[in-house]
Amino acid sequence: MGSVKKTNKIATDDNLMEMAQHGSSQYSFQFYCDDLEQFDFHCIDWHWHTEFEFVYVETGTVYFGISDKQFALSEGQGVFINSKILHRYFSQGNAIVPNFVLMPYFIAAQDSLIYQKYVLPIMASPMDYQIFSSDIPWQAQALSLMREIMAAQEKASDVE
Repeated sequence: MGSVKKTNKIATDDNLMEMAQHGSSQYSFQFYCDDLEQFDFHCIDWHWHTEFEFVYVETGTVYFGISDKQFALSEGQGVFINSKILHRYFSQGNAIVPNFVLMPYFIAAQDSLIYQKYVLPIMASPMDYQIFSSDIPWQAQALSLMREIMAAQEKASDVE
């Protein structure tokens, strides 16, 4: 007899806003290491949230729908998804996608100059997402920083 596979779903309200709280009021950052095989149809379905999201494709090919755009990312690529942007992602096979979400004020306090000068313009911009590929130097650096953040989170969870 085979084992029953655990199935995960994204819970949303009628407007597709994700219902889960990511992190806490004291630490508004949450790390996930999702195996898309554990989700119905290998899919993290349509949803949005106020947090910024960074997704890294560790293994496999992942197909993204962000707003009205569709694209595929392969191993070693990543994407930033802006606050309040409708999105989904799925794979047709095995895919491991470490990702983290953080409130924009995690970067800097909302009343700070840093928030006003750097964070708010991103949130207010028409940019829904930014793809990161290793063949463009500044994007390779962003991917490296994402991997460092994820490694630190995995190490912290090993200690707990």
